[in-house]
Amino acid sequence: MAEAVKATDGKAASTLLTVLNVVVTLVAIGVGRAYPLPVGIIAVIYFSIVLGITINKRNIAKSNGEDDSRLTKEIRGYIAWIIFIAAVLGLQVWSAGGFQAKSLNSYQSPTELASEGAQQAKSSTTLPYQVDEVTTLTDITSADNTIQYHYTLHDADTSSLTDEALKSSIKPSVCANTSTTNLLSRGVNLQYLYAVSGSEQYSFTVTQTDCQG
Repeated sequence: MAEAVKATDGKAASTLLTVLNVVVTLVAIGVGRAYPLPVGIIAVIYFSIVLGITINKRNIAKSNGEDDSRLTKEIRGYIAWIIFIAAVLGLQVWSAGGFQAKSLNSYQSPTELASEGAQQAKSSTTLPYQVDEVTTLTDITSADNTIQYHYTLHDADTSSLTDEALKSSIKPSVCANTSTTNLLSRGVNLQYLYAVSGSEQYSFTVTQTDCQG
């Protein structure tokens, strides 16, 4: 009976924390449009603290021989939240850093736009840029008509992450950003590449089609 009550309380606490995480993320994205860097840092710190607490709880559960599957799942979820916030923060900082698609020559080809856009974004960012405790933006390059953002993930459990999951979480913020949609409408694609242990492991591309409908 006591174990059942304990499990029920654990699920209720987990649900409440999930709701809080969503609220923090929505507030961070909304307010972050005006103050991207400080708000993004606060959001990342919040999720990093919660991640650390949950890892500690899992370690205690392991040492006591208890089932830690729920805590492991929560840890993976927090890592996904941190990566998502980091990507949104990087996008907003990049956008606020001075690169606006409308400032580029209207007669430039998509390949020229991508090349100049990558150069401007890179020049306005000090690389490598430590986005959070597990994510580092290492380079911004271009290939043909695509701007490429290179990230490195370190000390992170990525076993539950997939290309599609990352794209689904990041695409809404990309499609809601005027600067990026202007680029997409002119034939420029945005590619995100995540390297783990020095090798490319996750990647996805956002195109104009992704932001339509």
